[in-house]
Amino acid sequence: NSGAKMKLSFKQKIGIGLYMGRSLLTKPQCFAYNPRKQSFIDDPYPVYRHMRDEKPAFWSPHTIGWHISGSHEFLLQCLKDERLSHCFRLWKFAPEYDASSPLDNLLSSLLMALPAKDHMRVRKLVSPAFSPRFVAEAKPEIEALVQEELKHFDRNGELDLVKLCREIPINAMAIYFRIPDAMRGDFNALSHAIIAAFSSEMDNMDTEAAERGIAQLRALFAEKRRNPDDSFMSTLINHMEDGDSMSENEALGLVGALLAAGVDTTFDYMLNIFYGLVKNPQWGPWLLENEDKLQNLMDETFRWNTFGNRGFFRFAVEDLEIHGQKIKKGEIVQIMFSIANHDPAVFPEPNTFNPLRENLDKAYTFGLGAHYCLGHAIVKLIAQVTVMAVVKRYSTMQAKTDPTREYNMLTRRINRMTLVNPQ
Repeated sequence: NSGAKMKLSFKQKIGIGLYMGRSLLTKPQCFAYNPRKQSFIDDPYPVYRHMRDEKPAFWSPHTIGWHISGSHEFLLQCLKDERLSHCFRLWKFAPEYDASSPLDNLLSSLLMALPAKDHMRVRKLVSPAFSPRFVAEAKPEIEALVQEELKHFDRNGELDLVKLCREIPINAMAIYFRIPDAMRGDFNALSHAIIAAFSSEMDNMDTEAAERGIAQLRALFAEKRRNPDDSFMSTLINHMEDGDSMSENEALGLVGALLAAGVDTTFDYMLNIFYGLVKNPQWGPWLLENEDKLQNLMDETFRWNTFGNRGFFRFAVEDLEIHGQKIKKGEIVQIMFSIANHDPAVFPEPNTFNPLRENLDKAYTFGLGAHYCLGHAIVKLIAQVTVMAVVKRYSTMQAKTDPTREYNMLTRRINRMTLVNPQ
């Protein structure tokens, strides 16, 4: 059955049900934390302050796991704690893989699913393909793409930022990976399928389109073997050929992880930057005068109002205790770094938007250390090019109506934000 995919068995579903029931009866909870509640989606920071002060460790049915808050220093220690792993396979209810399914094979080879030693091996091999050189080479084409999309979405002095930010990342990633235009639809379906596989919304993914995406990536690998060039894909294939140091599934998993994480994250990341500028419009004209400070401004938008609705995902490698709570091996732990980014001891007046802060390197946007996002340079480039192009057209950053947000599996997603030029 080629339509098979990573699925929870009936037994696992029963196991999760029993675990949920037992946890609701025996573990501390925080009823204020509800990522589906509109007041939280609009502004989670009052809840975050309550979590930090009153509920530094609690279990939530919304995420089937623990949430840990505390000071910036404490949460940084949690991120570095080797008893908390990134590896999805360690989850006590990790779905079974079907070896005959191309999608399952790809999912089991994703960076986030690999054991630590394989994760480090693959990362080390492919990091040259993410070097600033490769990223810089894509810049002229990404600039041209952004101008083209701006022309398309700029309607008589009105710009729908949600539509613009939805279109740019998938096409920019396709430029970076050198994916032919005809493949982009299935490429997009593959990205959605990978995200869906790690969520409760697993049953509504388009498996067939995703598997066409995988077949096309394999065809692209074969083509690059026959006709190598200096692209990202060729660099990847050199490592696959080099004494079997990386399998084709791992290479597919890597491209898949970048697709899934990269496209969706870039969409939310760019909208979040525009939200910061719309809510603090004095910084639009400032940015035109201080283009070299663009990355500072981008980092501050993330620190000031993180778009995620949960924390950095980890899985307990062994039984452990945090804030006096006993966490069992295989349980999910979410490290709430949005709370660390508002620690007044590190970021004075944390609710104030200030791109001139000197220590924005402490506001972790793309993870840390061994799990620092591999694709961070390409994501930043796409965002930088897009933000500057928009600010040059709409320097007042005036929104037509107040931006609105909706629930998304991982984010407080902005679903309406339109810029207008003042008449």
